[in-house]
Amino acid sequence: MARTKRRREARRPLEYAASTTTSRGRTPSRGGAARASGEPSAALQKAASWERAYVMKDLRRIGKTVLATLVLLALAGVAENALLR
Repeated sequence: MARTKRRREARRPLEYAASTTTSRGRTPSRGGAARASGEPSAALQKAASWERAYVMKDLRRIGKTVLATLVLLALAGVAENALLR
C-alpha cells in the first residue's frame, strides 16, 4: 500500500529526529533512554541469561589465559636469573 504525500510529510520529522547526518549520509541514532517498557518476554529473558553465561565463561577463559601468561613470565624471569649467574 502506497503512502499518501500527507502521511509521508507527517512522518518525516520523526524520521529526521531519530537520525544524525554523517559524511556517509543519514544514519540511525540510538540516543537517550531505553525504548522498551513493561516486563520482558520469557524468550528475551532466556536469551539474556544465555548471553550472560557465555560472557562469564569467556571472562573466565581470559582470566585463566592472563594468569598462565603471568606465571610463564615469572618462570622465565627466574630461569633467566638462574642462567646468568
